[in-house]
Parts: sequence; structure tokens; C-alpha cells
Amino acid sequence: AEQETEGAVDVARKRIFSALLPAKPLGSASKRITKGESPKWQGFTYQDVGPLFIRSENVLWGKLDLSEPMRISEEFHAKLERSRVHAGDVLINLVGASIGRACAVPKGIGEANINQAVAVITPASELDAEYLAQFLISPQAQEVLHSGKVDTARANISLCDLRELCVPLPPLSEQRRIVAELDALQAEVDRLKALQAETAAE
Repeated sequence: AEQETEGAVDVARKRIFSALLPAKPLGSASKRITKGESPKWQGFTYQDVGPLFIRSENVLWGKLDLSEPMRISEEFHAKLERSRVHAGDVLINLVGASIGRACAVPKGIGEANINQAVAVITPASELDAEYLAQFLISPQAQEVLHSGKVDTARANISLCDLRELCVPLPPLSEQRRIVAELDALQAEVDRLKALQAETAAE
């Protein structure tokens, strides 16, 4: 079920984003689109303390899972200045089985960075981070991203694909209203799933 986003929420996303105009390329609605690097390739190892290191398994459909955090040295974090992650950024998986999963970075993340399988997008002021994350996991965006991916040994989305992806850009107030509507629907779906699980357990 983790691979599949819930049907009802996807239907709502598809309906909402289909109706929106105008659109512009994500590259021109963002301040930055880049990806991280592997510490092992650079001769660094993970450690118990230090900045958070986000990998593709941490980026789920619409949420960041930090239940099993990895950490890197301050030295490696300093070296990777361009891919530092801040609250209000958006992350998307570029490679492998979890390709296309995306989420906004929550407040209170502290010092953080990403590996080479994850891209970080810093939205421009006209684009709300939560709205962008919802758009990226919508059926429309997923279809475009998956059609462009290169089927080599491992499927991947390129930074160029992301920059060219057209994002509908209604006013910020409308973007936030859409996020609130989708969040409320997601909460209802989660509530029903919990209820079904309880019933099944009984």
C-alpha cells in the first residue's frame, strides 16, 4: 500500500490540478533545483551525531520519515553547501523503486543535507512548498516525470526533467486553499483506514 497513494486523494489531486491555469516551468518558479552526493564516494562515513542526511527511503508520498535518521560529519556537510536542506524546501526521489515520491521539508529540521538519489527544490516566493509537493505527487506530474525517465539499468528522473516540468501557478491564497482541501481529504482517508484496520482486528 505504501507504493500506492490512496485512490480518493489521487482523484482529487487530478481534478484540482487539471483545472488550474496558467502554468510555468518549475525551473523558473524555483530559486534552486539540485541534488546531493554520496558520502562514501567522497571517503566520508555516517556517524552518530552531526547534520541529518536524507536519503530516498526517508522521502515518502507527501511526508518525510525521519524515524531512522542517518547523520554525516560537519566537514562533509560544509563541502555539500549547494545541497543543504531547509524548512520550506521540497524533496523528490530521482532514482530507483521510490522514484517520484515527494514531500515538503517541515519546520525544525535543523542542519540537513541529501544524497545523490534525492533532489531539493527551493520554491520562489510565488510558489508554496506544500502545494508544490502535492502537485509533484499528483497523477499528472507523475505521468510526465515517469514518461521522461531514462530506462537504463535503473530508472531515473533528471534535474533537467524537473526544471522543464510545468507547474500550474494560481495565486498563493488559492495554492494554500488547495493544500488545506487535500490535507483534510488525506486525514479523512487515514481515519477510515484506521477504522477498517480496527474492524479487521476485531
